[in-house]
Amino acid sequence: MIFPPGITVRGILSLTGLAVLAGLSYGLLRWVESELRQPPPAESLEPVLIIERFRAVRFNAAGRPESVIVAPRLAQLPNSLGTRIEQPVLEWYQPDGRTREWRLEAKQGWVATDQQLVRLEEVRGIYEPKPQE
Repeated sequence: MIFPPGITVRGILSLTGLAVLAGLSYGLLRWVESELRQPPPAESLEPVLIIERFRAVRFNAAGRPESVIVAPRLAQLPNSLGTRIEQPVLEWYQPDGRTREWRLEAKQGWVATDQQLVRLEEVRGIYEPKPQE
């Protein structure tokens, strides 16, 4: 086999050996790094925030109460799991903000993270006002 001047069989074997060694080192490094990574922690369902005697008022565009949620206990769940409410009472008001339209009582409730969805579970009482005569 004929090589250009300055290139020897020994030089080619040395470069090939260095390339193989570099590849093996890289593979070993990747393997060690993957072994060192900790598995992600199990997602806990424990609340990150608990509020006792909770009351939230949502206002309409005119600044008058639109709805009110009252509960003895509220628990915010981790990540995007929402908020759990115990024994919520939800009241809707007419646009004047004074006249109650509906009142709902439930055993449990849930509010989505974006606060656009409220789910009441085991509704115990629905009250609507008596018609004005």
